[in-house]
This record gives sequence, structure tokens and C-alpha cells, in this order.
Amino acid sequence: MTKSRVASIVLCAAAALSACGDPSSNGAQNPALNHSVASQSEVIAYTEAADLEQAALRHFIGICVLQVSQPHRIEATASVLEWSELPAEVAAVMAPQEEGVPWSGWAFRDPNLSAVMVGIADSSGFRAGSLSGGKTCTMSVAIGDVDAFLLQLADALELDAADGQHQIEGQRVTSWRRHNPPQIVTVVDAKALGVPGYTATILAQDSDG
Repeated sequence: MTKSRVASIVLCAAAALSACGDPSSNGAQNPALNHSVASQSEVIAYTEAADLEQAALRHFIGICVLQVSQPHRIEATASVLEWSELPAEVAAVMAPQEEGVPWSGWAFRDPNLSAVMVGIADSSGFRAGSLSGGKTCTMSVAIGDVDAFLLQLADALELDAADGQHQIEGQRVTSWRRHNPPQIVTVVDAKALGVPGYTATILAQDSDG
């Protein structure tokens, strides 16, 4: 997935998730969105979700970071908790550009964050420039302080200084490279444009990356 395409997700996610959080929207009537994923917190040390960023961090670590290399486990969680499929317009933005890459996406409700989107893809064997493919897990939320999330994410994953932070049409892309195992963590936000929320992605690269 290209950086510009990743950056566009945060705007689409904010609009879609805001609708999910609106009781007057059709999405809010879907009982599948009312399922909480509190059980995900069992995979990391318990932290009371007193703020939005801690709730988002629990989901990103529990769903994506710890399971990105085993997407079948994420699919199983989505099935058991009856997460809702993403609207077609959102799925079109989150889906990989490469043809033939297996991909799935869902939305679920969280009592703190309202709604959360999750997408997984397996681009093993694909290459984009100097980057190898691999398994990807993406999470989007429409509310929260992205700067606080960045600090908490770096602390929780013991990330060093970001490898890069740049702007793409007003959207900020922050990324880190982890070496053992080889992974790339990316957070995209549009705070400068006044758009709340952010999108976090982890790519578990192919072993030759």
C-alpha cells in the first residue's frame, strides 16, 4: 500500500466512523457493532482505559501487533465477536492496491472510542520499490489525541525515534522500522486539517525484507 493511499484512509475513516457513532445512522442499528472487544485486553498487561488513547492502544496491540503474523486469529476474533463488515466505500480505500492480495475489513464498537475499524491483508511475495510485502493489520479510530497516542505507542512498543515524519497533502505520516522481527509501524493523521482520529498500521515484512 503506497504512502499516499495510506494517508487517504484517515479522512475516509473519520467520516465513516463518525457515522457509525451516530445513533441516527443505519450502522448504529446493527447489533454487531455493539459488541465490545474487552477480551482483547487480556493479551497485554491490564490498563484501566481512562482515556481514549489507552483504549486505542489496547486494541492496536491486542488485535494487530500481537497477531499480525497470524491473520487467521484476527479473522476468528471478528467472527466470534460478530464484527460488522466495512461499508463498500471504506473498504475500497483500505483495500490493497495490488490485485490478488487477500484482504478483509471490519468495524466494531468500543465503549470509549465508539467505533473502530480493522483491516488485514497478506501481500507476501509482493514488492513495492525497495520494500517487501508481508502481512498487514490496520486500525482506524475517529476520535482521540493522536500526539498522545504516538507517545504511548512508542513507549509500549519500545520504539526509538521515528524513522520518518512527513506531510502528504496536509496529512502527517509517522513511521518506525522494527528489526526483530522485521516490521514497519505507521500512524497517519490529519490533525493539521482539523480532522480528528488516526490510522495505525503494522506490517510484518517477508523474511527477505
